[in-house]
This record gives sequence, C-alpha cells and structure tokens, in this order.
Amino acid sequence: MGAAADGRRDVRVDGCGAVGRTAAGAAVLEAAERVIALDRVPGRLAATERCVGAEAVDCTGTDVAAGLRERTDGRVRAVIRPDSRGAA
Repeated sequence: MGAAADGRRDVRVDGCGAVGRTAAGAAVLEAAERVIALDRVPGRLAATERCVGAEAVDCTGTDVAAGLRERTDGRVRAVIRPDSRGAA
C-alpha cells in the first residue's frame, strides 16, 4: 500500500466479520493512517474498534458515501471487500 499523493493512507474495509476484521488489522499493520470499517452488526463494529483500532461505521440508515467523503476529503487510498461466501 503506497502513500497517496497527499501523503494520506486511508483504507476502507467493507465488513467487520472475521475476514474483514483481519483485513482491517492488516491495513493497520501496513501503516494505514486511517482504517474505516463498514458493517451493520453492532457487535462486529464494536469488536473491530476494540481489537483493531479501526473507525467502525454503522452503514444502516446513513449516507455512507457522504460520510466517507467527509471523513476522508473524498480520498480513500484502497477499498478492501472481503468475501467469505465462497468458502467451503
């Protein structure tokens, strides 16, 4: 993950389940300046904030796109969309 043109390293992670929380933790370890994790399940959001230190955002009933633009000035360096639905 390289630095953005303005030096920021903002990363968005879609989902705070086990795979998403691991991805968020990896982004933190890779020196992302800000990791914003999105989910709808309160327990997953709380665990991601507590265990990883990511900013957890409840995406139910909110304009997520507008909130992300406001938090990041419209500059998210990377989006991680973990998908474990295909796992056996």
